[in-house]
Amino acid sequence: IFGLSAMLWTGGATLNIYLPMVPYLIFTTAAFGWIIAVIEAVVGAPIVALALAHPSGEDLGKVGQPLILLANVFLRPMLMLFGFILGAGLLRAGIAMINFGFLPAINTASSPTLFSILAILMMYIFLVMAIVNKSFSLIYLLPNQIMRWIGGPTETSDPSDMIKEAKGGFDSGAKAGQAALN
Repeated sequence: IFGLSAMLWTGGATLNIYLPMVPYLIFTTAAFGWIIAVIEAVVGAPIVALALAHPSGEDLGKVGQPLILLANVFLRPMLMLFGFILGAGLLRAGIAMINFGFLPAINTASSPTLFSILAILMMYIFLVMAIVNKSFSLIYLLPNQIMRWIGGPTETSDPSDMIKEAKGGFDSGAKAGQAALN
């Protein structure tokens, strides 16, 4: 009974604590990457200004690429907000799609036992986690793809790495919570 309650507690904590934090974590890490790009722009802007002021414009490098990088700095916050809003809509559609088809698919696949119900619950939780993470990845993917369309570079930092670190911290906290129940 204790093992069952520990597994259910972990699943409930994941759905109740971790999943609502995913949009915040992704947006915060993407915003942090944008702040780093702003710092790069502040440091590099005088060099670009010198290149623009020079009559030939080619002595300090090509001017077109830095201008696209500056466009990235100015467009990224707006595109991140669009990604957040579209990600929320995509999440609603994804969860509705899972809820519509999950139970009928499970009913045709297995007969209910205590172990299968627990395994199905864990599978549902991990599927919802994947949908939440994928939906809100639009926060950083949308700006990257739009910048690629206009010929600019994509952001090199991937917020999903930072999210995995946060998930590891959540998992260790959940294990500490389970140990406290002992």
